[in-house]
Amino acid sequence: MEFLKQQRTLSENMPASTNSVLLFTANFLADSTVAANLSSIAYSHNLQGWLDPTQTFLVRKCMQVYANKCRSPDKRLPITPELLRQLVMSLVHNCKSHYHRVLLKAMYLLAFHTFLRVGEMTKMRHKTTNGLLDLTISKCKHHHGRNITIQVHANIRQYDFFAVSAMHAYTRINSLPHGHFVSFTDGSPVSRKIFTDNVRLSLFFTGCDTALYKGHSFRIGAASYATTLGLSESQIQSMGRWRSRPMLIKYIFEYRHLPF
Repeated sequence: MEFLKQQRTLSENMPASTNSVLLFTANFLADSTVAANLSSIAYSHNLQGWLDPTQTFLVRKCMQVYANKCRSPDKRLPITPELLRQLVMSLVHNCKSHYHRVLLKAMYLLAFHTFLRVGEMTKMRHKTTNGLLDLTISKCKHHHGRNITIQVHANIRQYDFFAVSAMHAYTRINSLPHGHFVSFTDGSPVSRKIFTDNVRLSLFFTGCDTALYKGHSFRIGAASYATTLGLSESQIQSMGRWRSRPMLIKYIFEYRHLPF
């Protein structure tokens, strides 16, 4: 605390005020350094039974903004429609099993055209009713543990026709009427690792740098591509199930120069 008094960022009459703590954070560059020092301030105040100034609304919000500013840039690149086509074509060479080819093709296209996170897709369950495919995502991220359902049908205004065709082709060879939508012939689900390993293999076959593309690249590409189709930000946010706009805006503007 002596350092704080010398810098005159905190009053010599403790406990410290919110404004003093905010001025104190301006002395450091790294968010980890700020967090460590705030932890010390909080500990000393709690030890004395004083009100903790680091937990006030202003300090917490400033730390949130500070962490976002200091965060390393996202190096993941989006999967474009042309790259998606190449990934699907690579399955002919990478997969010996017909079932695996049909399965992965459906997963690639589904991930892109429905803005799915890899974790959502690998845990998704399905049910076919009256020709409609209901895909249920359990404990969807940012939805407070609630399940959400995506209904897929051959409506080319809402879904890409080839994605729908691929999914229906998969459901025809998947003999399991219910349960995990993406599963092997024995009913065991396709794990996140298996999916990402196959994506990496497909990327390697197409000559892409596998360090720059991840499973989330499908979702990033879907958001970026949707803007080129003239969809509004609110429409894309709803389709991708984003809780807030910042990450969506980041995807849209960071990759707007790429040829979609």
